[in-house]
Amino acid sequence: SVSLESDLKLKFEVLTGCERHFGLTVPHKALAHLVDADTVARFFDTALRDLEAAEEARKAHWTQNLPANVEIVGYDQGKRTARGKSSSSIYE
Repeated sequence: SVSLESDLKLKFEVLTGCERHFGLTVPHKALAHLVDADTVARFFDTALRDLEAAEEARKAHWTQNLPANVEIVGYDQGKRTARGKSSSSIYE
């Protein structure tokens, strides 16, 4: 695998290309650990898997899978309100 430690211009080009392609950003703290193509590939693979797992968890959350006859009551300026109704009209 090609080392990215000695060629910072190449490292910059590889990482910015990957960021654009995958729509992810590399945090500053990860830069020192991305030393070759293998570590870059593992980083983006792990990041994409984590995003997919988070999206699946969000989709499986109970608030996303309510029956048609159930509605979540929200809050409007600290006052309890039903969705789509003003706080003054829900108890009328």
